[in-house]
Amino acid sequence: MHKSKIERLFVDFILNEVGPNKEKEKERNTKYNLAKQIIENALIMNYPNYIPHIFIYGSFSIKTYLKDSDIDITIILENKENHELLKDISNILINDILQIIQKAFEEYNIKIKSNTFNDITIILSDIKLLKCQIDSIFLDISLNNFYGLLKIIFMNYIFEKLGKDDNKLIILRRTITLIKAWFYYEGNFIGSNIGLMASCALELLVLYIFNIYYENIQDEIDAFFLFFKLMSEFDFENNIITIFGPISKNYFFENCNQKEPFWYVNKTENKNLFNIEEFKIFLKQIEKSKNVLYPNEPKKNMFQNKLFNILDPINNSNNLGKSINYHCFSKMKGAFKYMMKEINKIYKIKQICDPFLYINSLLKLFNTCLSMNFIELFINYLNIPKINIIPKNKECCGHNILKVDKNEIIKFNKLFNFGENNTKQEKKEKEEEEEEDDDNEDIINIEEIKGIKNMNVKYQKFDIIINNKIMNKLQEINNDYNELYTFYGDLNKITEQNFEELNNFMKNFKII
Repeated sequence: MHKSKIERLFVDFILNEVGPNKEKEKERNTKYNLAKQIIENALIMNYPNYIPHIFIYGSFSIKTYLKDSDIDITIILENKENHELLKDISNILINDILQIIQKAFEEYNIKIKSNTFNDITIILSDIKLLKCQIDSIFLDISLNNFYGLLKIIFMNYIFEKLGKDDNKLIILRRTITLIKAWFYYEGNFIGSNIGLMASCALELLVLYIFNIYYENIQDEIDAFFLFFKLMSEFDFENNIITIFGPISKNYFFENCNQKEPFWYVNKTENKNLFNIEEFKIFLKQIEKSKNVLYPNEPKKNMFQNKLFNILDPINNSNNLGKSINYHCFSKMKGAFKYMMKEINKIYKIKQICDPFLYINSLLKLFNTCLSMNFIELFINYLNIPKINIIPKNKECCGHNILKVDKNEIIKFNKLFNFGENNTKQEKKEKEEEEEEDDDNEDIINIEEIKGIKNMNVKYQKFDIIINNKIMNKLQEINNDYNELYTFYGDLNKITEQNFEELNNFMKNFKII
């Protein structure tokens, strides 16, 4: 059995449902370009002395978005006379600009006689935003979010280090999206505005794992399992997580007044993906950029000690985990330990060499995610559908048993060369089963699924979430194996182009 191919199929299946794919990428680009055009036209008309520059940042820019993720947009104005950026914008001007954009969206709706832009709201908080929904996609529009752009520059640095190995970059991007999908749908842990984890904090945790353990990571499943192993064992009370590994709180706060931007790195024997000295030079450049962009910004407070401490690489005083409240933190710690128990079970199932059973055990980790995408599963989700082992010649009963066609399972297993090379072993097992049947007819040894009898598969009361619809989708994705890999290769090129555009902008205005 080709376990790596099954794992790849599993990741493809989940990400195809909730992450980037050709249709979602095309739809998002269409909506973004529409919003960008309307914003540009409105600002040029109302502020003829300024040139608007519009950039995306966040998960859409680095292609690690979920289907429910926002598109983050920031607007930067250039003065036509002196060709300098308007770095310090008054709150009054920000409010006026956001209201102009709101009006432009509303006028577009009237013009085409359709509610393309919905729920348009201006949020007057610390970071002033215009939030709206364009069809099914949410937009967050801000002004002068240079910090968001510096994060993109930071991710560009990371991607460039992995760029020599295109496959590794694909694995990193897909791992971030896969773990984010679990946090969002299964754990309900994403949402810094409601006491949960920020997406950028989760990305940093994944980068930490890749930096320290990248030689041990061969695919997304390796990284996914390693993530939960490290999180379930981590001493949150006494340590802070950095991209170069954990550091004790005592050491951190004793040395927090030093000027060196990367003083907090522990000496480690691990061969890191990112060279520490090169990283220091890069962070010094980021620090200079911040001084250019925020010349009058007062010094921020010291790093806040919270329940979940994650050090922001581009801002030593920022704790990326500061938004996580006690309830979320406690729930996360329990979820990490629960996931390790499930993963340990999967390690054992992996040895059985049954492709259908193995991929089913992986899909179980995304029960909620699947139930939201497949109506048949949603109906059965509360009862956790099962395949039951029942005595021979007994009728199958129970409303929560999902129907999976025997021939479909056989067909699925053959995709992974299982069944053909194990004929002798199966024959031997069958003879042993027949001998046991002769000795005791009451022994439970025949699995039946919704009336399908004499099924030669061993599930041993295993919780099952696969049905024929999912089976067909898996087989379809298996047929598009190379096409999906090519798609993620194309995403690498797209992000590289986006980075180049932003870099050129920053260099043009001597920000970096």
